[in-house]
Amino acid sequence: MSAAFPQRSTGLVGKALLVFFLVSVARASGATDAWSRAIERGDCVQMARLLEQGAAPERPSLRGKTALMAAAGRACLDLVEALIARGVPVDATNPRHGTALMYAVIGGDPRVVSALIRAGADVDRQGANGWGPLMIAAAKGRTKILGQLLDAGADPNLRDMFGWTPLMRAAFEGRTDTVRRLLAEPRVQINARDYNGATVLHHVAAKGDRALWDLLVAAGADPEIRDLRGRRPEPPAVQTRP
Repeated sequence: MSAAFPQRSTGLVGKALLVFFLVSVARASGATDAWSRAIERGDCVQMARLLEQGAAPERPSLRGKTALMAAAGRACLDLVEALIARGVPVDATNPRHGTALMYAVIGGDPRVVSALIRAGADVDRQGANGWGPLMIAAAKGRTKILGQLLDAGADPNLRDMFGWTPLMRAAFEGRTDTVRRLLAEPRVQINARDYNGATVLHHVAAKGDRALWDLLVAAGADPEIRDLRGRRPEPPAVQTRP
């Protein structure tokens, strides 16, 4: 009897330790799921609360998105600054190679963009499609943010997967103010050609935007450049009011 007691006691201790381990795992899993859900929802209040409760700030969601990306995309400046202060990697990427700075440009808050640039974010990092922060700003017409990126040294001629430059994208999207800001940048190659040999004027001609055509030609865009199929861009018809 006395010999059996220690074995029984050891068995009970082992079971208790196993239960404790399983409960701890379950709690940790629950916390992780809550953190992941908060990131995916862009719930800045919940992310801040979970950080105070000990969530690992650098841990991404189950889909690979970081809290810094989520906070930047939601323009939650206080949370962005808190995460930076905790030392999270500012250039961490999601599965599509997106960064917090790209999310910040989409979010549209220049203060968040400034905070990330000050923290050393790479202004020329490109996503899976070749789009970087400057291309996103050009496409969305975020002229002020585009200026911030240029002032921080962003390459204005960085191409996407089709060879398009930010100037081509801004012009194609009809972002006149953004085009003007790019034309004011001395580094911009106004007659750059994409991988089909097309220039910014080819893209503007395809959109039929005569005002942008005239603006670009006045700035030095060459209408005589042919694409790889030998086609020159045709000036759009002058738009007249009825």
